[in-house]
Amino acid sequence: MKKTTLLFSLALLLHFGNILRSADSHLQPVNAVLGDISFETKFGKAPSNADSEVLRIRTHLEYVETLLRKKSTDHLTISQKKSRKSLMKLLNDYWQAGEFPRNYDFYGERRPCFIDKDGAICAVGYLIAKSAGRSVAEEINARNKYEYITYMNEKSVRDWIDRSGLTLEECAMIQPGYVTPEEEKGSISVYGFSSIFLTGLNLGLNIANGVQMSNRVHHKGVPVLGVISGAAQMTIGILNYEKPKFDPYYGFETTSKSQRSLSQLNMAFGGLTIVLSTANLIVNRKVKNPKISFNTQSYLLQNHSPGFGMSILRRF
Repeated sequence: MKKTTLLFSLALLLHFGNILRSADSHLQPVNAVLGDISFETKFGKAPSNADSEVLRIRTHLEYVETLLRKKSTDHLTISQKKSRKSLMKLLNDYWQAGEFPRNYDFYGERRPCFIDKDGAICAVGYLIAKSAGRSVAEEINARNKYEYITYMNEKSVRDWIDRSGLTLEECAMIQPGYVTPEEEKGSISVYGFSSIFLTGLNLGLNIANGVQMSNRVHHKGVPVLGVISGAAQMTIGILNYEKPKFDPYYGFETTSKSQRSLSQLNMAFGGLTIVLSTANLIVNRKVKNPKISFNTQSYLLQNHSPGFGMSILRRF
């Protein structure tokens, strides 16, 4: 029992480490459509925690600008061609300035942010503000602050895209996801720290439960704490779990896969701790000696015929 518990717990812990690394929002893809192809193309490697958030965003927008400038515009009207050319110049000005919004409300997940609480505006928002007016961008932000552009059910957005010379897909390619200020250098979120602490605690309790059950040691402290700690880990997993949300236009997922995986692991590891702790309480509970006990036995009589007797023991 002790060895099985240790191996199973360690396997879950290793899986937890892999998920936690992928849950680092700083390392999540910068764009829902293109991922990190911009960074990989420019630097020949995937982004790491050593790469700043500003570098990630600027590299992406520079790549998208180059990509969009190479696309054919023969199908556009004269007005749309003129608008698209102007927007490309604005996009260049925007990423060169390097003043990007921050995601203040979604820890552990990259999310678009149209205009943050400091007034910093996203790339698509900047293009709209400069071409249609800041007030239009503010109205869109009021209802779609953290929304992907393909989800924005706004007539003003659809009308602007029709005039812009850009497509909805191209706008989605421009739109980056942003991390919280605390995670800009790849630091772990509050949820991540809580998960680490509870997983470490429950790993120790699972091993202790296995040792107690193997050695038939009765001590309520470990299993009781295990039930409480396991329930806590299950609870944070449930509270931080988000169901998948898919973009109906492209089919890409906008909910963080890594956060869901981390939540699933928290629920599984917490549940394992509860099960082992409950089993420890049941298996090694003290059996009280009864005050009165009965016993029957057989024996041979003098004529060699079998006889039966009963004894009663009274403890004081």
